[in-house]
Order: sequence, then structure tokens, then C-alpha cells
Amino acid sequence: MQQTVYKSGSSLVVVVPSEFVEVIGVKTGDLVAVTINYDNGTIRYAFSGAKQLTISGISQKRK
Repeated sequence: MQQTVYKSGSSLVVVVPSEFVEVIGVKTGDLVAVTINYDNGTIRYAFSGAKQLTISGISQKRK
């Protein structure tokens, strides 16, 4: 999946897809842990409101 980077004030924003939000249950106000790896240019987000899903639960919700 590719997302477009947008400008919001003096920051850059990447939109979290609504399907992802629905599947894991993220809500406005949830905290997000951000891990940045400058060596390979990756960012990892861990959403505090995310619910634990089984592999079968993930594949069923994506259909």
C-alpha cells in the first residue's frame, strides 16, 4: 500500500487508512508509540487502542 504525504501547518501527515482503523479499533485520542530507524528510513507505529486479533480474524475482516 502507498499513501501520499500531506502538509498540515508546519508538519507532514500520512493518513491512516479507514480499513486499518476499523480492523484494529483505533480511536481519536489513542496514544501512538513511534519508533524511528534512521539507518533504513523506516518508522514503526504501535497504536495503544489496538485490539489483539488472530490471523483468521485479520483475514476475515479484510474481505
